Amino acid sequence: MAPAQRTAFLAELAADDAALAAEVRGLLAADAEAEDFLEGGAHPAWAGRRFGPWRVVGEVARGGMGIVLLGERADGRYDARVAIKVLNTAYRDGLAARFRTEGRILAELDHPNIARLYDAGETHDGLSYLVMEYVDGDRLDVWADAQRLDVRGRLELFRTVLEGVAAAHARGVVHRDLKPSNILVTTAGVPKLVDFGIAKLLHASPAADATIALTRTALRVMTPEYASPEQIRGLPVDASSDVYSLGVVLYRLLTGHPPYALADTEPGVAERIVCEQSPRRPSDVVTRPLSVASEGRAPEESAERAAELRSSTRDRLQRTLRGDLDTIVLTALGKEPGERYASAAAFAEDIGRYLEGRAILARAPSLTYRASRVLRRRWKAVVTAGVLLMTTGGALWQARLAAEQRAQAESNRAELERLVGDVLSGLSPYAQEAPSGATAARAAAVTTALRSLDQLARGLGSEPDAALLGTLAGAYFNVGLVEGHPSNPNLGNARGARESFRTAEGLWERVVRAQPRDPDARFGHAQARMALGDSYLFGARNDSAALYYGQAAATLDSLHAEAPDDAVVAGQLSNAAYRLAAIADSEGRLDDMVGWMQRGLAIDERNAEGLEPGAQADQRLANLVNSRRNVGYALGKVGRLEEALAVQRAAVRLADSLVDLPTAGPVTRSLRAYQYEQLGWRLLELDRLEEADIALSRAVDLAEANRREDPSNASATVAVGTAYEGRGQARIKADRWEEALSDHRRALALLEPQAEAWPSLGFIVSQIHREIGESLGALGRFEEAEAAHRSAFAGAEALLALDTAHVPARKVLAVSHFAYARLQRQRARAGVEPAAACAAARVAEDRARALWTALADAGQVFPGEALIWEDFEQRMPEGVCP
Repeated sequence: MAPAQRTAFLAELAADDAALAAEVRGLLAADAEAEDFLEGGAHPAWAGRRFGPWRVVGEVARGGMGIVLLGERADGRYDARVAIKVLNTAYRDGLAARFRTEGRILAELDHPNIARLYDAGETHDGLSYLVMEYVDGDRLDVWADAQRLDVRGRLELFRTVLEGVAAAHARGVVHRDLKPSNILVTTAGVPKLVDFGIAKLLHASPAADATIALTRTALRVMTPEYASPEQIRGLPVDASSDVYSLGVVLYRLLTGHPPYALADTEPGVAERIVCEQSPRRPSDVVTRPLSVASEGRAPEESAERAAELRSSTRDRLQRTLRGDLDTIVLTALGKEPGERYASAAAFAEDIGRYLEGRAILARAPSLTYRASRVLRRRWKAVVTAGVLLMTTGGALWQARLAAEQRAQAESNRAELERLVGDVLSGLSPYAQEAPSGATAARAAAVTTALRSLDQLARGLGSEPDAALLGTLAGAYFNVGLVEGHPSNPNLGNARGARESFRTAEGLWERVVRAQPRDPDARFGHAQARMALGDSYLFGARNDSAALYYGQAAATLDSLHAEAPDDAVVAGQLSNAAYRLAAIADSEGRLDDMVGWMQRGLAIDERNAEGLEPGAQADQRLANLVNSRRNVGYALGKVGRLEEALAVQRAAVRLADSLVDLPTAGPVTRSLRAYQYEQLGWRLLELDRLEEADIALSRAVDLAEANRREDPSNASATVAVGTAYEGRGQARIKADRWEEALSDHRRALALLEPQAEAWPSLGFIVSQIHREIGESLGALGRFEEAEAAHRSAFAGAEALLALDTAHVPARKVLAVSHFAYARLQRQRARAGVEPAAACAAARVAEDRARALWTALADAGQVFPGEALIWEDFEQRMPEGVCP
């Protein structure tokens, strides 16, 4: 609006909503202040000014985000020129802190088609700035027009741009403002993406997710003409939003037109156009006069001029764009993310297919269409075939056609497999060591991968190739690991992981039905079932978990018998044995638990026999570490405490040796932290409290270090929480109540949110509430202690509602009632309503003894656990209640 219109509008608005009118006036005032800043009122002379170690050489450009200056290293350590972007006031708050949080990933975007982000900071007088690689070049469309690039040349150039975008998406970084002015082409013809990830940096916070929800009320970096419908609406965005913006860029690059005419429209109208109106096909729009005034080029150029800039004529350009290129561009411009290419890599794949004359994936492969692609690529062979048909009859032609079809089918299968590989390129399975801090960076990659995989799965047909089914199954499995497998670095999405594992299991089942003796297919099927079992186990669904573990173990047993020296199969078989031992433990079946653990240890010891730590042996030795830990746990359960401690010390020594290897990564370091935690528990069972505290403090420090490297990793968060819980227990036994309370509150803050995804953690959460109640009771804070104990009861009962056979939950409930009885005796001893307190103590103690006696009578109280009960009885205040 013109200033006069604004005044009248605000007067009307104030009558309806005075607060909103005042907020709008404030925003307008801030905008005016920003414009003054950009005009240089506060800092008229930029030459020679310092921004950290960088010195300004001159001015490059001005824009909505700020002013761009040309700079160099003031200390001479950096020879090349840099671009220093001084941000306007709207973006200034807390940039340095955000850069420390998010900037490392952005600064590591090392790709020849992405301009690097080097630094960010704030000056002493409050100016926020970014330091980036300086690109001396023209914007993409201007450069292409200046070179008179034809359609093929423009597509090849654009495909290079997509490679840079795909590389950033694989790191979980989304641009959010892709447009020709953010894609510069150097004098050597190399496209460079600038400002990549800056929107993420400007909106980041320590709690921000890898995919940032930019809502209507948040400051949004975008250009409406290139913004996706979800950006226009203010909804969360991910890599598919960049695909849409790239579709707009390609539309303009090929036609010279924007897909929509937004220049003179009001915001509400523009939103409806982008979100609801379908763009015209590129092949249709090139017959119209060109209007591109909004981008600084001459308006109303003729359609012939647009074709001339593309080294073509109007009619020839229309014919070139008609068909596949129309389909490719309009697919990228889908209104919903699921209608577009699932990733920049998939977008690039289809452009490559077009350039090579192959069938594109964005359209249904009809027989006529496929035949036209064959004709386009192999016209000489087809002409020759026509001659043969006329001279030798139809049989020979049919044979050649059948061979052609078989070759095409094989080609399609291989190409689809390559596409799956491209989709998962940024999502290496966490069964192997992954880079530190990688979990958050892969959140967007998971979304992108799933969309691509779902598209491929829907297009498989009724009788797909078994190899392609296996490739897809493995891909879904790897996505599930990152989504929410509890034993791997993951994003905490347990439900999503279960769905991915279920899909993988179903795909593998189809492969096994087609090829029942294929060992790879059977192994993949068993792995998927193991993962499903893990998902159900941590979801407190032991019945379903036991079913999948049993099926997996049967398959792995058969494979192990066929190939006893296959270390990978043996390792998975030992894992299955330990999972079945965990089920037996949770159901109170001591003999079965010990039997399964002994079998797992025997397999892992044979598998690691004679090995020394090294790249090839690390996984087998890591399995042996876990085997020793499991056996130490089992020995503790049966009351053989000194033997349990000796086995756990051996596990710690081996874990220490693995961490010292150059191949060690987050998975190995997490393994080590857990071994120290288990060492603390074994020492705690022997009442060696000072040693237990040292071991558990070591576990806390190691787990905290792992979590700092990758704060979005849910399994790292759980590891820190359980380590604090263990140390808190050691401090309760040592009567260090304040320290115990601090540890348990930290543990609760970490684990309670994770229990929403993995209900089995409710067992530990309930236990923590009880331990908090114990510390508060010992400190005389009785009302707080009452509330903590009520939470402990509720947690145990909620877990039993999910699985009535969950023996650990019943044990926790029994111990919680006993602890509550102790609290009431403490109240009575302190003179706080002693009669009522003693009555409550008697009721709680009776409930506790009834629950514990029932467990003992069923043979579900193990010898080592009986020591816990004895310890509670010894700590019960005596001589207080009759």
